[in-house]
Amino acid sequence: MSHPFMIPLEKMESVGANMRMQRLSLRDQITNSIKVYTESGEELDMDRAVRRTSVSLTVLRKLIGGRKETADQIIAECTEKGIIEDPVTIGRSKTSAYTYGEQVKVLNYIGKPFNSLEVAKGKYIELNPTVIAIANRKGGTGKSTIVQTLASKLALDLDLMGRVCIVDLDTQGSNISFCRLKGDPHQEIPLTLTDILVSDYESEEYNLSKQYEEIHGFEDMILNTPYPTHIPTLDIMPSLPSDERIVGFEKEPEAIDAIFKKFYRVLEILKTRYDYIIFDTPPSDSFNTWLAIDVADYFLTPFRPHELDYDATSLFLSSTPSRLRELPSQGKNLKDFKILITDHESKSISEGRVKHRTIGLATGSIINGTVEHSEAFKYASETSQFIWDLYTEDVSRTQYTKAMSSLNPVYDHFKQDLMRIANPENDLNNLV
Repeated sequence: MSHPFMIPLEKMESVGANMRMQRLSLRDQITNSIKVYTESGEELDMDRAVRRTSVSLTVLRKLIGGRKETADQIIAECTEKGIIEDPVTIGRSKTSAYTYGEQVKVLNYIGKPFNSLEVAKGKYIELNPTVIAIANRKGGTGKSTIVQTLASKLALDLDLMGRVCIVDLDTQGSNISFCRLKGDPHQEIPLTLTDILVSDYESEEYNLSKQYEEIHGFEDMILNTPYPTHIPTLDIMPSLPSDERIVGFEKEPEAIDAIFKKFYRVLEILKTRYDYIIFDTPPSDSFNTWLAIDVADYFLTPFRPHELDYDATSLFLSSTPSRLRELPSQGKNLKDFKILITDHESKSISEGRVKHRTIGLATGSIINGTVEHSEAFKYASETSQFIWDLYTEDVSRTQYTKAMSSLNPVYDHFKQDLMRIANPENDLNNLV
């Protein structure tokens, strides 16, 4: 006699299998997310974000430094040699402007290395690649927003000229909407990190990673997996909900060891191209979270100043060291750790209590400044823009100013932490 509930289970299996066969490819999902609409239904011109970081000829001359005639000669040389393109035109006045990508190319042409800090006129310290994990087991703390905000600001920092890659380990896939397709589809390798890590344990039917590896080789496959964004120094290795399948290997010791080893191999390859690798992690006690923390040089935990968030975050932080000591690195990679208070409503008395209690207890381990609650973050998220892409007219001036004024000290502290970690000479006293 068959079990009375077997038919629904069989239906579930059939529906799941059929849906899996019809799911969109990573490329198709990126294509669908490229067109972004405002609440009024109008398509948002995403090139406005490129214009947002463009500068006039006068500003470019100042970036180059020296005499006007010398700067103009350098710009002319870069244009003639095909290093930069002709300036874009902005606004009704058709003002000429140079995009952020062109600014980087010009500075690199005159001798500023990528990922470096100037210690004297024309003398630079080249910084080491740095791995950053942003994690908290508690959901709703703004992890992905903080990843996107800090990564994009880091990628737009001409003082550093660092090349940044967001590696999304959160299966919600919230970073995919920032990806752009490459000009040549043949150069795209539509894989997530999970596809690569579990490829030795999957059937040939779904194993795209093995197929691409046979064609391109492992290293080229890895380097062609991240997708570009509108910021030329920021790429993203996106995730998809199907990446949740990596959880199935958590109780298989041999598979775990092999996945960690492949993960380290992937990371070393990414370090040959990127200066800052930032991991976005899931809001759970997930295998993906511990992968990221195990390799991190810098570990940042965002949390909202609410009592429930405080309790969950304190539990996460108090249990992390013992968990980390059980991982392959035993915590020896970690050079610094910070807490970041996010989504803070400054007028809330209860939030103020939690904030000040945290500051008192985490002295030396908390980012200066707090990320204030602002509608600007909501608007940026809904329109798939980084917060730095926004114009003052996108939201009210009050909300725009609130977001920007709270973020600047946060980024400055974050940057100083990274410079201390990444500086091979371990001395920032003489930096200008």
